[in-house]
Amino acid sequence: MVEGIIITIIGGLFLFFFGAFFKHRSEISKLEATNTKILQEGRNIEKKSEPQNLDILKSKDEEISKLKKQLKETDSKSEKIISDLQTRILKYESNEAILAKYPFDKSLGVRIDVDGNVLCPICVHENPAIEMIMRPEKYGWRCQKCNKYIRNDRPYPQSKNPPEGAY
Repeated sequence: MVEGIIITIIGGLFLFFFGAFFKHRSEISKLEATNTKILQEGRNIEKKSEPQNLDILKSKDEEISKLKKQLKETDSKSEKIISDLQTRILKYESNEAILAKYPFDKSLGVRIDVDGNVLCPICVHENPAIEMIMRPEKYGWRCQKCNKYIRNDRPYPQSKNPPEGAY
């Protein structure tokens, strides 16, 4: 369900940025149509050879070049945003994928990595998931991020590589 919400949000962001991208594309086509119209008017003006009309044509050409430059900048910004979103999506790893990497120890009620370290059940279910190793204490484990404490009255396997200052 969480993945569905995340996918919906990411899809919404993609639609938003693609919409902005295509909006700018439509503005470019409008400008190109305006440019064509102005060029045709310029040809008519050149035929008349009136100096006043030539000045108007030059100012319109400058305006068009400024607008084209602005559109190129906007396009490059849109492409960068889309590229950043695609990179974020590729790096995204779902909570379920992270949970699948670590076996669940039913006797202790926690997930344990290959070195015997206990993962915080709160942090691993956050969005995005955080693989936070809990610090062993005398009768349980404590998360260094969220401060969650898991009590264990019976002896438990000590981790092979305990964090500094543990026990």
